Amino acid sequence: MVELLDLYLRKAGFQVSCAFDAEAGIREFDLFDADLVIVDDTVPGNEYLDVVRRIRAGSTVPVIILGSHGSQESRDESYAVGADDFISKPFRPRDMISVIKLALMRARLRR
Repeated sequence: MVELLDLYLRKAGFQVSCAFDAEAGIREFDLFDADLVIVDDTVPGNEYLDVVRRIRAGSTVPVIILGSHGSQESRDESYAVGADDFISKPFRPRDMISVIKLALMRARLRR
């Protein structure tokens, strides 16, 4: 899934950096000046929520959760820790691109 998402985002003109676990994701975030972060909820346990919390502790960068469970509970938990949006799998790549563009536009308006 990550490889396909990476491909779709690059084809849409975005620069992409991928990490495959929570700690690596935080390291990548700390190294690069990301305009947006997508966090997959399949990170072991609820570590994806920890990633969002850690990002929110020092940044207002838009965070989108890519959710394997579209349950209201998962959405509520994601929004409660600071996620800006939640996209359930499976999703259409063009919908993901639209959500990303909207999140980036909102972030620019907040500045």
